[in-house]
Amino acid sequence: MEANTYTPLDEFIADITASNYFKDNPHLVDEASIARWVFLELKRFGRAVMGQYEEVVHVSNYRANLPENFSSLNLAIYCDVDFVSYPAGTDPIRVQSRLIGERITTPEVTLCEECLPIEDTTQCSERIVENFYMDATKVSVAYKNFQYVTLGKDLIRSSCASDCANRGIKDSPYSINIKGTTLYSTFKEGTVYMRYYGLPMSEECLPVIPKTQNGFLEQYLEYNVKRRILEDAMMSGDTTNKQFMFQFYLKKEEELLNSAKSDVSNLDMLSLFRAIGRNRKRMNKYNIRLGAIRSNYVESGLHNTRFNTVGQWNANNF
Repeated sequence: MEANTYTPLDEFIADITASNYFKDNPHLVDEASIARWVFLELKRFGRAVMGQYEEVVHVSNYRANLPENFSSLNLAIYCDVDFVSYPAGTDPIRVQSRLIGERITTPEVTLCEECLPIEDTTQCSERIVENFYMDATKVSVAYKNFQYVTLGKDLIRSSCASDCANRGIKDSPYSINIKGTTLYSTFKEGTVYMRYYGLPMSEECLPVIPKTQNGFLEQYLEYNVKRRILEDAMMSGDTTNKQFMFQFYLKKEEELLNSAKSDVSNLDMLSLFRAIGRNRKRMNKYNIRLGAIRSNYVESGLHNTRFNTVGQWNANNF
């Protein structure tokens, strides 16, 4: 078997529906519940089954929605909209309506009459450019004035990766916190560039299941889902005398957990993303030039963190 291919969720659900008991009781199989269960169980395996993603989220009224597959933060930078670039001849009213209505939600958008050579990084050594498409038209939004944000206690405790670059930031005019699927900020409006760890998702925003060398991860998820379906059925009174099946699935689930954890330790997530067809959440979505962000750990009793960049921008300026 080719390493690091994946099973789409619809194929996984089809296999469950085709198995003996569930084939005769298809009304018990709820696809939305299975998607949620698979997502939550995959998160249990941590970074071994996750990739690194990028996203720009737009804060409105002190809050913003997180990406669907967000798990833990690696980097967060406050930035301002610099300009919007699109090919000559594009309808600027349509572009502005799309940006303000769906993407940027801020009036400080400057529309350029011609497409600027934003890939030419000689003009600016620090830049974030978000690329997306309106039909076949490429539109790019450039951001400026980058500043690290400080992190709230809830975020550090539950949603901050161990290698998050913001852990050492103690003094910044911008601060964020994360509770559940919502980002909260100390500023009412603004933009935050995020780099984060998350589960691989399909274009339909459904979790995909990495195929491990021995197949233990998918087997574990299969028994986990079947046990949950039976559990719901018994609690709702939809089925009777299914205790033996429930106990069997639970036992197999417990037996496979350690094998699945061992199996995922050998995953090559880059290969899996190539199989999905993209290295990021959307192909070529971002052109990042933030100098060379790196962290230096200075030991002086405790580990303090300092952040330096190559180029004009220096994080120690704020």
